[in-house]
Amino acid sequence: AYGFLRKHQKMTTRKNFSEHLGLLRSRLIYYGKPFNRRRLIRFYQQFVRPGALCFDIGAHLGNRTEAWLRLGAAVVAVEPQPACTQYLEKQFGDHPRFTLIKKAIGERSGLMNLHISEKTPTLTTLAGTDWQQSIQDATPYKIRWDKTIPVEVITLDELIRCHGVPDFCKIDVEDFEAAALRGLSHAVAALSFEFFTPAMNRVTECIRRLETLGEYRYNWSIGESQRFAGESWISGDKMINTIAGYSQTPLSGDVYARRTESFIDASSSQGIGNEIILLSRQPMAGRARQTTIPPLLPIRTGCICGMNDTV
Repeated sequence: AYGFLRKHQKMTTRKNFSEHLGLLRSRLIYYGKPFNRRRLIRFYQQFVRPGALCFDIGAHLGNRTEAWLRLGAAVVAVEPQPACTQYLEKQFGDHPRFTLIKKAIGERSGLMNLHISEKTPTLTTLAGTDWQQSIQDATPYKIRWDKTIPVEVITLDELIRCHGVPDFCKIDVEDFEAAALRGLSHAVAALSFEFFTPAMNRVTECIRRLETLGEYRYNWSIGESQRFAGESWISGDKMINTIAGYSQTPLSGDVYARRTESFIDASSSQGIGNEIILLSRQPMAGRARQTTIPPLLPIRTGCICGMNDTV
């Protein structure tokens, strides 16, 4: 019995070390770069105004959440990884404009298996072996998905029923972006979704899905650059062709989409170049909106998000 306990203790120690190493790696990626916080805030100012509502889908360690809170927004962060939710609770749990949903987002509600990579938690995913193999093929080092746990999945529509339509929604869920968008039936003013060039078909799926919801224009950024790679906002077809041009090079980043209604002639207004972003839409019924003190977001009675799984 003593030998078994020692072996279990060693396995637990190795597991905790891998998990802590993975979180440290993520912290260095998202928080370790000089002036990264400032760049994030400057970049998202064009989308997020005081009093806005933002969804951080696949919040991970919450660097976007932090930027949006600093900009005066209310943030609903959705993250299923236990190690990440513990970090998010510690960092933002006492903030009055922060809500944490410890679930995943998908096409329909239910239970799914989450494949956790402890040393590289940015690659934790609901996706299957095809995507995992594409990641292996694109990286020079071996990625391990150490364990699989069941997680509850809800849809973006269900999240909206609880909290309202967001002004901005970031979706970074490791090859599950298209599935997440299939669970959305509302035209969001602005959003982003992650792309990975070896999985080019996902970019096409995401854009085609968005175009069933409304008219959008697109731009894109590479990695964590916090700057647009395109000189102008373009159509969905042009965006697909642009990303497809890099299909032979493993490349990741984010595609940004804005409703065409948010573009106006800036001849009588001060905007960005010849355009200005309109994010002050009419709020949903029952949703408080303020310009000086951003609203709190209490969970509504009977919310599918679950009272016991929110902060």
